[in-house]
Amino acid sequence: MGPEEGPYPEHGLPRFRWAYGPTSRVDIRASRAGDYFLIIRYRNQHAGQSVSVKLRGRDIGLFPLRQTGIANGHFLCLSANLQSGANSLQLEFSCWDDPGDGHRPLAAAITEISLLPDRRPV
Repeated sequence: MGPEEGPYPEHGLPRFRWAYGPTSRVDIRASRAGDYFLIIRYRNQHAGQSVSVKLRGRDIGLFPLRQTGIANGHFLCLSANLQSGANSLQLEFSCWDDPGDGHRPLAAAITEISLLPDRRPV
């Protein structure tokens, strides 16, 4: 993931980080071990984009990402079992910008990654 950027009000963008293709990694921190909903809010400009999600090296799944454009957002909500402390999250994208001519390989703008404890009865 790239460094934090924005906000860019002219594009309706809050602060965000670019996820680079083909693969971006970020550590997410959980205050305690357990089951969570992992919510990834994004902006995607690529038609046919999908993302393979891995948590601590284990596959969570392959998910299509809606083509939102840069001014609109959407989210992905996943079930995740987290350890207390840092958990490595890896996002493998199917599409990204050509990094030629000094450009960055931009796959998606990540506006938020959040955790909600899964309190559903077993």
